Amino acid sequence: MFEPEILELPELHLLGLRVAGKPKDLGKLVPKGWRDLQSRLSQIEGVKDSSRQIGFLLPNDHILPLGRIATYISVEVSPETPEPKGLKRHDLPASRYAVFTYRGSFLAPEFAGFYPGIFKALQESGLEFDGARGWIEMYDDASHNWEDKADPKNELRVAFPLK
Repeated sequence: MFEPEILELPELHLLGLRVAGKPKDLGKLVPKGWRDLQSRLSQIEGVKDSSRQIGFLLPNDHILPLGRIATYISVEVSPETPEPKGLKRHDLPASRYAVFTYRGSFLAPEFAGFYPGIFKALQESGLEFDGARGWIEMYDDASHNWEDKADPKNELRVAFPLK
């Protein structure tokens, strides 16, 4: 689980809704944000795959009070897609990423150690995470059940840009 796959990802153009809250509340806020974004897909031109959710996290989001984090619940769009009102666009350059995959119940004790394990693995491997650029979380409707966090087939892929 903590052995990253090193991938060169192409330029990504993301368009999404900002969701912010305490980390313990994101399990409810993120699915709601995804439903809200899905309801707006008809307003978004150039969506590449409407079943693939990409969360984009900026760890240095200075607007948030201590103890809260923000993520942008997004879909990948074409480079020329305009930014509709109420949505935020993020254009990420092509880059090398360390990609970690978790498969299983999001209620399992192993999931609680997923992110701490990633940061430890990055530190021990000598790979240098480019924290100023944030990271992305990838969910696919076919492998992620928002309604059943205990589903053992749930999957989350997290990609950290490398320096």
